[in-house]
Parts: sequence; structure tokens; C-alpha cells
Amino acid sequence: MKGEIIGGKATLRKSGMKQNCVLRFTQKKNDIEVDGNIDVCEQNYCDLASIASQYFRPPGCSAPERSQARKEFKVLYDKKDYSAAMAKLDPVFVNCGKILEPLEMGWLRNDLALVQYKLQMPERCLATLQPLAEEAVQPDNVIINNCETCTDEFNQKYLSMIKATRTNLRMCKSGK
Repeated sequence: MKGEIIGGKATLRKSGMKQNCVLRFTQKKNDIEVDGNIDVCEQNYCDLASIASQYFRPPGCSAPERSQARKEFKVLYDKKDYSAAMAKLDPVFVNCGKILEPLEMGWLRNDLALVQYKLQMPERCLATLQPLAEEAVQPDNVIINNCETCTDEFNQKYLSMIKATRTNLRMCKSGK
């Protein structure tokens, strides 16, 4: 399902649909409530899933909040204030990990592992990268061909993240 939410409402239509899929999104504290003609949307867009009526958005996990945390992390990291840099990024990792797409989560893991390495925490560094370790040992062409529906641009970005993971895994292992 793909579209724009304008004024809290998304209208989706694909050929063959008798009725538009209309979803309304309402902010309720840390949740987003979804209503509309959910049955029509599920019949036409959700072969293997359903649309829940309420979605949890953890505090500090909106795109602007994550972006700000990463900018502040980079400033602190560049100043070699590694403890403060980790304190800035760790809550994003802990609180937002379940809602991030794999590429963003991969870069987050790499940044956090790098600062853990700088703080002489090789075991934590390795643990942070562990979910990517199996993929990191695969050849580049296997990684690129792993996602048939991904664009070439996405595959190249993902491969770049995996290459950083390989480097960081080597550093963490050498720090033990």
C-alpha cells in the first residue's frame, strides 16, 4: 500500500476497484488511530496482512526526532565525546528499533557499534551488529540479488550499509 496522507486522510485507488480505499489517520497521544473503509482497503491491498485500527508510535521516534538525534550524535562523535554520543543514539535504538525499516536500522546499528568500539566495549559492539553478521559474510552479488522488488538504488544503499558492517565487525573483533 503506497500513497500520500494529506490532512490526515489517504485515498487509494487501483484499477479494478469498485470503491476507493479511504483511510483517516488521527493522532492520539503516542498512538495513531486509523479508520475509514478498512474492509475495502484490506480486500484490495492486503493479501497477507490486515490493517489495525491503532498504531503505536514510541516517543522520540518520529522522522524529525530521529534525524535530530542522529545530527546531535554526529556532532558529539566528531568532538570525540563518545559517552554523550552513545547516550544520544542509544534511546533511538532501544525505543524505535521495532518501527524502523531495515536500511535505517542497519545504519543505526553501525553508528552505535562504532561508538561502542570507541568506548572499548567490543562485546556490546559485536552484539549490536549480530543481527547483520550473517548477511555481512555473504558476497555482494548475493546481497544485491536478495530483494527482487528493490530498486537498484536501494540495493546499492543497502550494500553500502553491509560493507560498513563488515568493517565494524572486524574492528569489534580486534578490540576483544
